[in-house]
Amino acid sequence: MATVAVATLVLRQHRETKGLRLLAERRGWKYEKGVAEAWRARLSGSALMQIGHSRHMQVAFRTPEGNWLFAYVYETGFEYRRATHSWRVVVRGFGPRLGRATLTRQRWLIDAATTPTSHDIVLCREDEDQSVPLPRLTAVVEDHDAWCERLRPDLKAWLQQQPEERSWEIAGGLIVGHEPGGIRETELAALSASACRLAALLGDDPSH
Repeated sequence: MATVAVATLVLRQHRETKGLRLLAERRGWKYEKGVAEAWRARLSGSALMQIGHSRHMQVAFRTPEGNWLFAYVYETGFEYRRATHSWRVVVRGFGPRLGRATLTRQRWLIDAATTPTSHDIVLCREDEDQSVPLPRLTAVVEDHDAWCERLRPDLKAWLQQQPEERSWEIAGGLIVGHEPGGIRETELAALSASACRLAALLGDDPSH
């Protein structure tokens, strides 16, 4: 029985790997096996990765634009209250050196990103009722003046059009975007394209 179980597991893993390689080929991406966990260590300072336990990256793709795409999983609770949470993550190198910032509508992420030295900048549209409580799009930033200068009307308008559960973190020469959900080709591609657009709106060199 044990031999059959191992063989079944190996066959399933082979099929999953084949499916991931086919997905990558369709998009012109490269499936990078064995590098995801190294990226988890590099992103350990991300606000997203302060939540839950049993955190791990499962999949990594490299896009022609230089982005990395990951499937990230963590757990909350224990025993019969245990729950597994799956996220799509994009990482892009970013040239301009800016203080840390988290751009999100999610209250829990605002709390995770807040430090004794951070500042909140609420990014409301002019027609939005500011008396309505959160969630409203908020930038949690370390360098208030620098980010006020960067958060121009075109960037604010673009951020307002992003999916409500998609958030962005900028720190350490990286743009990190994430949203809940599993490995879905269309959604991963959209997340990657948005990372490129955000870098351009923030003034990064598109050849970076």
